[in-house]
Amino acid sequence: MWDRRVRHDGSGRLAHYRPHEEPAQAELTCQFVIPSDGEWPTALADLGPACPLSLWVRGRERLPQLTDSTVAVTGNRAPTEQAVTRAHIFATALAENDHTVTATLA
Repeated sequence: MWDRRVRHDGSGRLAHYRPHEEPAQAELTCQFVIPSDGEWPTALADLGPACPLSLWVRGRERLPQLTDSTVAVTGNRAPTEQAVTRAHIFATALAENDHTVTATLA
């Protein structure tokens, strides 16, 4: 899947990235979207060079519908166990109330 996405990446930014095990696991339950895909949110183009290289999308709806009611959950690179638990509870409550939860993976 990764090789196919790199071949179709018009930006050329994915060619230098070498994924590890995470994409293989996420591939089982998520859709992987890059800027050259039709599903890519056009609003992300406003970020210019800071635009993400890709998105993992989990959900039953198409990406444009999922982004209608989005809440970003951010954190730090070394969270405490309590912070992870609280973030999970918070994100779950948002998702159960029909919000799309995004994360920066910080």
